Amino acid sequence: MESTAEKSFPGHDAHGHHDEIVIIVNGREKRVKKGLLTYDEIVTLAGFTPAPDKVISVAYREGHHEGTLAPGESVEGKNRMIFDVKSTNRS
Repeated sequence: MESTAEKSFPGHDAHGHHDEIVIIVNGREKRVKKGLLTYDEIVTLAGFTPAPDKVISVAYREGHHEGTLAPGESVEGKNRMIFDVKSTNRS
């Protein structure tokens, strides 16, 4: 029989640690797995589909740290991290 500490509960690993974080994407809370978050994941969470005629920019902030993500880049996700994703047409 498994001990309570060995059981997996939603949102927790086998040791009772949280394996998900909450991030904010364009003002909406999203639950994601803890770890690296890629440009493509953030763009998808924002509801955008990359296309040749679109430029999609991703800016993020967490505390006093700010940055941007370009295609192919990633950032270590932190709980309550904020992402702003914008899409514009190429001219």
